[in-house]
Amino acid sequence: MTKLCKECKTPITDRTRQYKNKKYCSVNCRKIASRKKLTAEARLKQGKSMIVQVPHISYLIKECKRAGTVQILSSHSLESFTKTMDFIKNKPKGDIEICHIAPARGKNSIGLLHYENLFYGGAYQNRNFGNNYISGGLKIKRSHLMKKWAVDKSMDNNTILKKLEAFLGDIIKSYIKINRLQKSKKRSRVEAILKIDPDRDIDHLYCQSRKYLDDLLLALSQNRAFVSCSGSESKYIIYVDELTRFISYGGKRARTLRKLRTLMVAGYVALEKVKESQTYNEAFYERYGSIIKPKYTHATLKNPGKWSRFKDFIYEAVFTALQGGQIDIKSFKKEFKLFLKRLK
Repeated sequence: MTKLCKECKTPITDRTRQYKNKKYCSVNCRKIASRKKLTAEARLKQGKSMIVQVPHISYLIKECKRAGTVQILSSHSLESFTKTMDFIKNKPKGDIEICHIAPARGKNSIGLLHYENLFYGGAYQNRNFGNNYISGGLKIKRSHLMKKWAVDKSMDNNTILKKLEAFLGDIIKSYIKINRLQKSKKRSRVEAILKIDPDRDIDHLYCQSRKYLDDLLLALSQNRAFVSCSGSESKYIIYVDELTRFISYGGKRARTLRKLRTLMVAGYVALEKVKESQTYNEAFYERYGSIIKPKYTHATLKNPGKWSRFKDFIYEAVFTALQGGQIDIKSFKKEFKLFLKRLK
C-alpha cells in the first residue's frame, strides 16, 4: 500500500528506517503543515476571545440568560447548531422578530433554541401572542433542568460562554473553526463574494489583499444583473418562505401548510395591485410564480380600501399555523374569497 504525504499527497518512498513513522515527503511539507496547525490554533484562540462580540452569539447568550439555562441548546449536532446560528444571523430587517413555537419561558417546559422551534414572524403578531403555546415545537421539561447548567443573570458573557462550551462539547470549537469568527475587515467582502459565487475557495480568498477582494467584488457585482429594493419590500414573502420551510419538514401539517401557502400567494397577486398596501417583493414571482393557480392569476380585491383587513387576516392565520395551530382551511378559503372579486 502506497503511503501519501499528508500535505501534498505525493507518494512517500520507502528508503529510510523511519518510513513507518514518516508523515511528510519533505522538510518543506512538514514546515507547511506546522504553519497551518499554528495558524489554526491562533485562529481558534482569537475566535474564542471575540466570539461574545459577534451579534448572533450575543443573542444566543442573551437567550440563555432569559431561559436561565444553557440546556436550551439540548439535542444539537454541529449541523443543527450551525443552521440555528445562520437563522439568527440572517434575521430580516424591519418589524420582524424571531418567534418561538414552544415558548422560551413556558409554565412546565422551556422551548429550545433550535431552528425547528423558531420562525420569523411579524413583531405585532409575536408580541400580541405573548408567551402562549398551541402545539409542536421543541422543548425540555423544567423537571429535566440540571442545576450545573443553570445561568444566572448576574453572570458575565464569558462565564456563560464557558458553560456553553462545556455543555456542547466540541460543537463551539468546530463552529469557530468553520465559520471564521475572528474580527477581519476582509470578512464582509469574502461573504459578499461567496454569496454571488459560492464555488470560490474561501481559504484562497482570505489569503488575498483587501484591494484584490474589493476589485473582485466589483467585477462580480457588475456581471450580476439585479436591482436592489432594500428597505421598500414587505414582510409578505418572509411568511411565505417560512411556510415553505416548515412544509419541507413534512409531517401531518405539511398538506395544510401547502394549501395555506397557495392562498397566500394568490393574496399577494391581489395586494400588489393596491399601492397603499406596500406589498412588494422583487423575488416573489421568481420563487412562487409557478404555484399560482390559473384562476388566481388576475386576483383583485373587491374593495381595495380593505387591503389592511385582508392582509391582517392572512398574517394572523399564517402566524397561528406556524405556531402549531390547526387551521380550518375550508373556512379560511371561504372567508379569503369574500375579499376578492368574483373569480371565473
